[in-house]
Amino acid sequence: MKRIFSNLGVKILAITASYLLAVVAAAAVVAGVVMVEGGYYTGTEEEVLQTAFRETAYNQLYSVRSNWQNDTLWRYDDSGNAYTITDKKSGEVLANNYNEQDYLVTVSDNFILYEHDGETFWDDDEQYDEYYYADYDGDYELESGDPANGRVICVRVYIMEKSETYRLRETLTRTLYKNRHAIIVYGLLAITLWAVCLIFLLCAVSHRRDGTLALNHLDRVPLDFILAGVLLAVIVNAYLWDIAEGVMEPALLLSVDYFVGLAVLLTFAARIKNNSFFQNTLLVRFCKRLFSFLKYLFENASLIKKMAILLVGFTAVGLLTAFLAILFSELFYSYLPAVIIALFFLVCFYALVLYLTATLQRLKKGGERIASGDLDFKIDTAMMFGELKEFANSLNNINRGLQNAVNDRLKSERFKTELITNVSHDIKTPLTSIINYVDLIKKENPDNENVRQYIEVLDRQSGRLKKLIDDLIEASKISTGNLPMHFTECEVGVLLSQTVGEFDERLEAAGLK
Repeated sequence: MKRIFSNLGVKILAITASYLLAVVAAAAVVAGVVMVEGGYYTGTEEEVLQTAFRETAYNQLYSVRSNWQNDTLWRYDDSGNAYTITDKKSGEVLANNYNEQDYLVTVSDNFILYEHDGETFWDDDEQYDEYYYADYDGDYELESGDPANGRVICVRVYIMEKSETYRLRETLTRTLYKNRHAIIVYGLLAITLWAVCLIFLLCAVSHRRDGTLALNHLDRVPLDFILAGVLLAVIVNAYLWDIAEGVMEPALLLSVDYFVGLAVLLTFAARIKNNSFFQNTLLVRFCKRLFSFLKYLFENASLIKKMAILLVGFTAVGLLTAFLAILFSELFYSYLPAVIIALFFLVCFYALVLYLTATLQRLKKGGERIASGDLDFKIDTAMMFGELKEFANSLNNINRGLQNAVNDRLKSERFKTELITNVSHDIKTPLTSIINYVDLIKKENPDNENVRQYIEVLDRQSGRLKKLIDDLIEASKISTGNLPMHFTECEVGVLLSQTVGEFDERLEAAGLK
């Protein structure tokens, strides 16, 4: 399959086939529309033929009217058809080549011809709509309110059985009628095959023989130039359609349009495949550089200047929106485009306000969570931009700093507690030995009075030191929460009495009550 995609001959064959199939499909669609409107699927062959002749007659009628006004009726003298042009007000025959021959179909219509500033025009012309408004009744008599120089012109056309128009239209109509069902089948088949060719071309575009994807010369042209070329082609195409005559010129113009459109479609597909649809665009490059420059200015400005820049930009967008609304209203003679543009601007404004409100609400809740002591909470900075994101990151950093400070404080407290516990344990071990040896010395009952006094002092001080060390260890346990606490009801009076009783001797010795 890759070899087929990279084969240039197959691609050229697919392009040619797609063009031919498009021609067949377009012809089938046009023929189908004509046949549906002409009643080919509901009426008999003769009824369809009569309808077709009447349509031809009406086309001839408007052509006769236009050429009579331009003095070019000689173009239709050899067509085999006949016509009469009369003035309904005066009854004057203005033009006639009908000699009472037998005719197949005849149609007529009445028009009002006016003169203004030396120019003549019909009531259905654009100039007429600018100057006059007139009605006429079923007898096509001018009413009193119509301009005095208006003329009611009756144009009648006769389609002769032996005319060239009759023969061509009869042959075409009978052929279409006989093949009316086959044309639908051919059209559907042509559309299907054309879609297959188009899909193949879209899949094969950019494929090379070595299996890689690469851009050709057209694909490397900036997209801006491609779009400008398409716009220019549309303008030129509209002009050429106005001056195209006959059948060959429109057919040639459609063929050129098809190949141009196919080339644009294929280059779009190639750019998408190679991820270069917007990259190879002068406008995108300019916008990126402009955005980078504005971003640089914005990031290096103070908060007040940033807000001023945003307000100026928003005001500029609002003025541009108002200008576009007025412009489109003038172009389309309707206020609907202005309303659409205004609604779009309001939607963008409301979306911006709601975004700011939701972001501030998120920051507010995050600050409350951090202030309440939830140091592990992190504010989600998704969908935040600019100063708001920086502020959210600052709150998250404060949260992290507080968490680090608390951890350091707890670590310091644990270190102090462990130090006190270890030092107390180290002191308590030799103190126990001192207490035990003092007790052994007391049991020897030394005769020397001074020695006994020394022993009492050692006994008293060692016991006091032991009490201090025990209190220090208990205080350390209390600070770390390792000392179990048992809460129970008590009598405050009894507690105070016991406390006074324990310190009664010391209070009396100190002369305190």
